[in-house]
Amino acid sequence: MTLWARVREPRGRYCWQPSLGEGALLSLELGPPHLEVAQARRGGEPCREVSVRGTWQLVLHECAFALCTGDSELSERAGLAELEAAAQVLEGQALLEVIDEAPVTRFVFDLGGELRVEPVPELGPGALQWVLDRRGERAVGRRADGVLVLV
Repeated sequence: MTLWARVREPRGRYCWQPSLGEGALLSLELGPPHLEVAQARRGGEPCREVSVRGTWQLVLHECAFALCTGDSELSERAGLAELEAAAQVLEGQALLEVIDEAPVTRFVFDLGGELRVEPVPELGPGALQWVLDRRGERAVGRRADGVLVLV
């Protein structure tokens, strides 16, 4: 399977839990949810950390992006509250297509949402724009020079 085929694999799957921040510009889950349980220690006491993840997780890193919904378009430079509201519009939308318009990647959703990702030239050609991680497999990422890589 080619890397582009792997990137297009979550087509038809629902997007959920879009979130801003936490080490990435934007992340969202795709596909059926799964619990991830990790053993940890807090204050010397054993505990478990449980999180819900999709079969796939898309994470934007070193890039510029725009969230497009209907007539509006917001870039990563918009205010946090505006971006959070725009990201929530993707909740429940199914991913229709991942379109390569090098150096831009467009993630198109069924109810009119679109996520457009492009490089930031100042970060250089090796900057990792986005990563699509599938549970149990190596993730696929796209660098600013348009090359897909396993990460």
